[in-house]
Amino acid sequence: MQRAGEFAESERPYNEVLQHYPSHPDALNFLGVLRIRQQRMDDAIVLIEAAVKEAPDYVDAHINLGNAYKLLGRLDDAQRCYERALELRPCLLDALLNLAVVLEADGRIAEARAMYRRLLAASPPRRSTLFNYDRFLRRNSMSMTDIEEALNCFTAIFRHEPGDGPARSELGLMLYLLERRDEAAAVYRDWLAHEPHHPVARHMLAAAGGAPAPGRADDAFIKSTFDSFAASFDEMLVDNLNYVPPQRLLERTAPFLGNPNGRLSMLDAGCGTGLCGPLFRPFAAEPVGVDLSAGMLYRADGRGYDRLEVAELSDFLASAEARWEAVLLADTLIYFGDLRELFGRVASALVDGGLFGCTLEALPDEEDRFELSMSGRFRHSRRHVDNALSLAGFVDACVDQASLRQEAGRPVPGWIVVARRRDRAVSVERMRMTSQASVCVP
Repeated sequence: MQRAGEFAESERPYNEVLQHYPSHPDALNFLGVLRIRQQRMDDAIVLIEAAVKEAPDYVDAHINLGNAYKLLGRLDDAQRCYERALELRPCLLDALLNLAVVLEADGRIAEARAMYRRLLAASPPRRSTLFNYDRFLRRNSMSMTDIEEALNCFTAIFRHEPGDGPARSELGLMLYLLERRDEAAAVYRDWLAHEPHHPVARHMLAAAGGAPAPGRADDAFIKSTFDSFAASFDEMLVDNLNYVPPQRLLERTAPFLGNPNGRLSMLDAGCGTGLCGPLFRPFAAEPVGVDLSAGMLYRADGRGYDRLEVAELSDFLASAEARWEAVLLADTLIYFGDLRELFGRVASALVDGGLFGCTLEALPDEEDRFELSMSGRFRHSRRHVDNALSLAGFVDACVDQASLRQEAGRPVPGWIVVARRRDRAVSVERMRMTSQASVCVP
């Protein structure tokens, strides 16, 4: 019942056992694991410590206790628990893997790498080991050799489990980072041969140049990618890839938002896990967040929004009755190609003089262009951004270049855009005055 997520039902028999046998180590340990699932870490630690006290050689309890400490950020205590488990069972893979994770979190990268190499010596290496080692290498990549090693991890998974969808996705990503476009396209074609309608495989085949690029990422791709990514989004991007679009956007827009007195009507369009929420909440009155991924919005709850909506962004902007004084799009437009229509919808959703702020990935090209890159994200040239802003009626535009994140140890350049919707009443008055003046000119 616990494995099925039926927490209340599974708790009852544990308590019944503990009423008769208050020191029963299994009941204490498994009830402690249940408390971890319920995010009640302090209670979990009390229960599992009692299990370990009753049964000092209980290996699984030591590992579970380490997991609770790790989730609380008590890394030294977690390490102590995993090392004790390894004293009892020296080749226990779960303890080795958790110890590698703790060592990395503690900044002891060389020791963590050595632990992963010890894990990889198992024959064949476990899938969980390969996935964790791949992510370790991407977070701590020192050279393209590390990326090659990560590629080898997923080639190994793929060899043993040809139908492993996540392994296909990671294999394609490694080939992208190595700029091996044709091989990446072959991976996605093979994926589509097994799952003809898989949205990620379809989108990424286009990104690798194996099919025509869409005008924008389709809804199924966004939902599939971000619903599965939601739980680890903050850790993977913010903690490990120096992901800073929300901070960059705040830096550029704050001078135009006025005093942080909580009075502006504000929309965070494509809000994701809500990283903009705490940053912009001081300026906003009843801020609204909208995103296509319900999984991401679940993470955004409690981060400063008065209302969260599951919706496709452009449709939401087109149908929304509200008119906002500020509309933000942090790292959202990387899934749109031609920006002209969407910028027009943003302008329509703003009050006269309303503020528009967004980030995009930069395409180093002098022409009015955009392209779908091998990452699966769109990049836009400066001229395309400028023309789309002008066509939508934005004025006072500032477009600055800055790094948005790290990828394979290299910065990803982007545009930080701030503009205002033209005040139509002022524009009409200016046109009238210009027309009158022209009559007077000899």
